[in-house]
Amino acid sequence: RLMLKEPTITYSKVHVKGIDFNGIDLLVDFDVTNPNKLDLQTTSYDWTMSIGGKEFVSGRSAAPLTVEGNRTALVQLPVSLGFKELFAAFGELLTNDSVPYVVKLNAALDVPVLGQRRIPVEAKGHIPVPKLPRFRVDDFALTNFSLAGSTVTLKVRIENPNYFGVSMSNVSYALKVNNDEWLNTRLNRAVNLMPKSDIV
Repeated sequence: RLMLKEPTITYSKVHVKGIDFNGIDLLVDFDVTNPNKLDLQTTSYDWTMSIGGKEFVSGRSAAPLTVEGNRTALVQLPVSLGFKELFAAFGELLTNDSVPYVVKLNAALDVPVLGQRRIPVEAKGHIPVPKLPRFRVDDFALTNFSLAGSTVTLKVRIENPNYFGVSMSNVSYALKVNNDEWLNTRLNRAVNLMPKSDIV
């Protein structure tokens, strides 16, 4: 007599595939475990993501996946979120460093003999919210002055308020004296900021 067991789906982890000041791309991983000797297939799965208790995005996939007998297969759920849309819907919430999310997955599995089974799974976590670096003048000093020219040293502190590193390139700066532009140029190197740090 063939005794079949119900397959299981468990949340594994979420990782950030990409993030910038426009949006964030996530991959949510789920493990599909087949405890039987016979192979099974996932025929489809649908999902919703709620932020701050409100449903924000949803999707459906019909991509089949075969899970071999006595094996565990990985299902990756790609989720893309635009910060412009997030701010429009959850403006106050996004003043924090991160926002809570809940992903609900409902997968359809074809199990031999048992037929189709729908298994709901829930995953919770936090999405980092990027914030623009802050600039502050630490010192402005005239270190050399003559009729031939002048040397001015400007020390600017750049603060990264995020929990992730930020790299800036093509940083431009200008100097105006009495509304006359004396200087307009670019920094000749990239500025790399570690998470929650500053640099001069």
